[in-house]
Amino acid sequence: MLGPEYKGVQTIVLLIYSLVLPVFTFGVTGGVRYFLAQEFELKETLVSIVGIGFFYFLVNVGVLHALEWLNLLNLEILTISGLFYLTIIGLFFYSFNNLFTRILLSLSQFVSYNRILLAYRCSYFLMIGLVYFFYSVKIKGVILAMVTSEGLHFCLLLYKILSKVKWRWRIDLVFIKKVHRYGIKVWLSEVLRISNRRLDQFVLASLLPAAALGIYAVGVTISELVQRIPQKIIPIFYNSVALEAAEDQKKKLLARVHRVVVWLTCLSALPLVLVGFWLISWLYGHHFSGAYYVLICYLPGTVVYMGTRVMLQYFSASAQLNNMSYIQLVGIGVGLPLYYFLIPIYGVIGAALSSSVAYLLTNVVGFLLLADLRFSDMYLPRKSDWHHLRKLLKV
Repeated sequence: MLGPEYKGVQTIVLLIYSLVLPVFTFGVTGGVRYFLAQEFELKETLVSIVGIGFFYFLVNVGVLHALEWLNLLNLEILTISGLFYLTIIGLFFYSFNNLFTRILLSLSQFVSYNRILLAYRCSYFLMIGLVYFFYSVKIKGVILAMVTSEGLHFCLLLYKILSKVKWRWRIDLVFIKKVHRYGIKVWLSEVLRISNRRLDQFVLASLLPAAALGIYAVGVTISELVQRIPQKIIPIFYNSVALEAAEDQKKKLLARVHRVVVWLTCLSALPLVLVGFWLISWLYGHHFSGAYYVLICYLPGTVVYMGTRVMLQYFSASAQLNNMSYIQLVGIGVGLPLYYFLIPIYGVIGAALSSSVAYLLTNVVGFLLLADLRFSDMYLPRKSDWHHLRKLLKV
């Protein structure tokens, strides 16, 4: 439905919501969930949370204007396309939806959350369908569909929260202070995690036209399909490590799951290598055929980074937070200069190669931090692995 340039414009908008917004809210959404679950009552803090939401919405609007003034992220194309202020309206909804989602989760309203999420996703696909058949300016229609579905998401979340609590008109300064103190503690780790996954697109959007970003985004999206099955193992692995007291057993479990995840992802990647060109052309059109070469260059990093995610979960469940930061810092420290060196020369291929190298090194650093595990323990498959995988999935 969208050509490469308009796909790039859509990707820029998604980067604002998925990268800029989380970075410049400084971890407060996590702080809200933590303290509502641990210490404070929602009826006493709801007005404070709404105030926090308005404040960080305004902060991020200021950040967007600064990025536009500095000519970063190619935001001038949103102004030219008449999408800048529509994007800001969407930013308002995203800001509050992040907070309202944390509120529902802190109240253990998982069923309500899943129902609202289902309704939100259905509304998005319905809006996209309406755009396809009735809207003449496709990119404006797609962004309008995104913003409208986020608006519906906002209304459903707010309705559910207000139906659960009788709130009071008061601002709790103690709550606000504690939320920010906690948020700053987790903010750096969150920034590193998000940046490691989306920094390539941020730099690409700043250096190349939107059409290049659109082609790159399609290649990345298709390559990440190989993560769908292996990533189902990771939450189960995290719980198993957290419950295991013996350190040697934790590391045995880590080595086994790392082997399984890496090889399972590798096997999942083979069909994409063989049929990826035709799959991309069928799903997106022949204008995106260049995304296949992005896919080929990005896939090795995608495969290896799934193993890195296993290591990160191990360090998180073992309360080794510094090791998590070291791994992410290496990814950014290697990737950032490579992006600025290779993208001007090789374009989207340079971005994909840089990402793969950065992801590979995160895995190497993670392995080196596990000094008492051998290469064969972490990387060479064994016959017993699949039996243990079935056993793990039954937990």
